[in-house]
Amino acid sequence: MKKSESFYEKIAYLFYAVADADGTVHPDEFAHLHSEINNFWRKTDRAKHEFDTDGGIEVEAIFEWLEDEGYSAEDALGDFKLFAEEHPYFLILRLQN
Repeated sequence: MKKSESFYEKIAYLFYAVADADGTVHPDEFAHLHSEINNFWRKTDRAKHEFDTDGGIEVEAIFEWLEDEGYSAEDALGDFKLFAEEHPYFLILRLQN
């Protein structure tokens, strides 16, 4: 997995942790994520990833997988924090772009 792909994977963990903070991912939370990806990410992320997808599709797919698996918000946030600690330069670079 490329660094950019791992970034999209872990940012999905962060979004999921926020959505599931109350113990439930409400349908409107996923709809809002989908809307933001369409309105922002797809306009700025032109790189194609594995299976000729873009980062937005990866974020949505991983978000849905986390929900289907019953992943806890605490575990998702912990996974994101670990990634951020291991890749601080990469995160700063991605946030600046």
